[in-house]
Amino acid sequence: MAAYGADPTALETLAQQMNKAAATLDHIASQLGARVQHAQWRGHHAAEFRSRWTHSYHPVLQAAHNEFASAALQLITNARDQRATSSADGGNLPTAGIATASVVTRT
Repeated sequence: MAAYGADPTALETLAQQMNKAAATLDHIASQLGARVQHAQWRGHHAAEFRSRWTHSYHPVLQAAHNEFASAALQLITNARDQRATSSADGGNLPTAGIATASVVTRT
């Protein structure tokens, strides 16, 4: 009989990595947004680019951030479920601290 499931600790480690990726994207969006808004650039092309940043580029970065954070939450849920299932089946999988994640919507 084949065993199914996952190592909860490995899932939590992956969740932490997903959270780090989400934080990195958030930092990049914030840093670039400040630079775009404060760049010494005037005129029609500047306004057009700033509009694209606000309405296209930044939302894409934010959506990616939210997807990574959501994936981290799913991984944490899967790790908890795996532990519960393994405990019910008498399994002895290693335990670790539960990571946390949050989905943040920014405008």
